Parts: sequence; C-alpha cells; structure tokens
Amino acid sequence: MDGEFSFSAAELDRGGKSYRFPLTMAWLKGALEARKADPDDVAPSAAYKQPAAELAPLEAGPRDGEVAVRASRSEKEVVVYGTATASVHLSCARCTKPFDLDLSFEVAAMYVPNSKLKKVTKPDYEFTAEEADVEGFDGETVIMDQLVMDNLLLDIPMIPLCSEDCPGMSPLPGQPQGFEKPEEPAIDPRLLPLMRFKGKT
Repeated sequence: MDGEFSFSAAELDRGGKSYRFPLTMAWLKGALEARKADPDDVAPSAAYKQPAAELAPLEAGPRDGEVAVRASRSEKEVVVYGTATASVHLSCARCTKPFDLDLSFEVAAMYVPNSKLKKVTKPDYEFTAEEADVEGFDGETVIMDQLVMDNLLLDIPMIPLCSEDCPGMSPLPGQPQGFEKPEEPAIDPRLLPLMRFKGKT
C-alpha cells in the first residue's frame, strides 16, 4: 500500500471507519522538497481555491502532527472527512525572522475511480466547487497524501507573521526612524499546488 496516509477501500462499508496517521516531520520535509522539485504537481481541490504562485521558503517545523479522518463507502465512491495538524518553519513577512507556525486544518474529499474522473481538455477550464472536492483513486487504495499536502499549504497565512504586534524590521545604523526598505514581492507558499493543473490539461 503506497502513501503515508492510505487505506484499503475494501475495509469500508456504509457505516464507515476512523483512521489516525502520524504526520511526521520527515514526511513533511520530503513532501516539501518534492514540491520544489516538481512545482507542476497540484490537485484540483487546491487549484480551485487559489491563484498560481511560486513556493516561498518553507520547511518542516519542530513537531510531528496528525491526520485523523472518518471514511465511508457508497458503491464505488469513498468519502473522507477529518482534520489534520502540522508544524512548519517559515519567515515573518514583516521582520523576516524565522519562526514556527502550528497549523490545524480540515481534509475532506470524495474519492472516485480514476475512470470516472472528468477529463480536462481546455487549458483555461475552471473547476467548480463540487469538482474541486473530488479526487481520483485506483478503486482499491485511497491515498490521501496529495489531499493533506494541498490543504496544509492552503492553511498557511497569505502574510505570515511571527506575532500580530510584530514591529517589522529595525532600521540600519544611519537610517532614519521609520525607514522601510522596499520589500521584494512576497511569494505565498500556499499557492504552489495550482501548478499541477498544467499537467492535466
């Protein structure tokens, strides 16, 4: 069985079953490195929610998290709903100092056999909200790694701050108080998932 967060669809009935998986720092580190190496790897669920951008400096945090879901089956479809926690290490958008951020987010999707997924032929096709919540699987094993990673990235704030009252960068010697160095364009790490769309068109 492939995937860090996976289970067999044959285990399920209409009553459903609960699953808990550790979201380890090692898995998160590997997933982030894979995203940097292949920025086109994105799910429709994330693409529906955010516009495209590149990945900002983002690393696995100092603590393991957890993925806890409830899964049920209706004929060939599998419905998954639950929550996940994780820790990431990134830089403050105001003072640029690194800090750790604890995340808590929902994971939810309907998994359908790959043969039933809608084929995208138009490069500018926009997924609806209903389509965005549908993921594919081989009919036997549900692998939630992509779903977890996409929703983790979407949970990171657009402008991450080390604290709400962060004063920003201190002026260098010789610079007047209140001097602000022009900021380089910020790159939102949540938006990387969008680019996998290109490989599906």
